[in-house]
Amino acid sequence: MGEKNDGSEKENKASYLAIGSGLGIVFGVAFDNIPLGLILGIVIGLAMDCKNRRE
Repeated sequence: MGEKNDGSEKENKASYLAIGSGLGIVFGVAFDNIPLGLILGIVIGLAMDCKNRRE
């Protein structure tokens, strides 16, 4: 019935950002442009976070 807010949302956000950053580094190495890849990774992480909040 009532859900506890024990900080798990904050942990999920941090993990999505870390996953996105990791993917960004991989994309950066693949594209030979690490700053671009890191930005892409952060965007992917934030998109995953937004998608998770809607569900």
